[in-house]
Amino acid sequence: MYMKLKIPGKILIFFITAISFFSCGSDRQELFIVDNEIEFILPGALNTIETHVFIIRNVPSFYKTSLTANGASEEQVVSITATRARLMGSFGPVDYDFIAEISVRAISKTDPGLNREMYFQDRIPFNHSGDLELFSSISELREILSDEIFDMEVRIRLRQSTPLQIQNKLIFSYAVFDE
Repeated sequence: MYMKLKIPGKILIFFITAISFFSCGSDRQELFIVDNEIEFILPGALNTIETHVFIIRNVPSFYKTSLTANGASEEQVVSITATRARLMGSFGPVDYDFIAEISVRAISKTDPGLNREMYFQDRIPFNHSGDLELFSSISELREILSDEIFDMEVRIRLRQSTPLQIQNKLIFSYAVFDE
């Protein structure tokens, strides 16, 4: 009734090697995390056809201050990546079910052509309520966030128009890694 399963040695070695390879993580070590926040206004009566773009100028990176505070040097830093972000109302709770998609990009002040996605959310449920958690992008941000200031671009596509303007707060963080 019972059948013996025979696995050839080469296949077994292949699976063990594959599992070992995929279970290995990066050798980078997190030096510190920098928390930050920005505010912007979403005007009322925006249409649902266009993607609405909001540029927030001169956002401080707090990179150099954080290096000093954590006893690290610029030579140690190998990578900077986004970690987490949350969009919320500045003066109270907001249900963000009217947003279909959102993307947040970092833009270099020294080279405006250098811009990378930091956070996004492209599948917001119709029944979403409350703050909006954003996914972090896998973009390398070192070239942008190692400057004192940078610009941020918030791109929003609406599912439905909002009757009133909404004051928003984006609370976000990024991690700094060494080798």
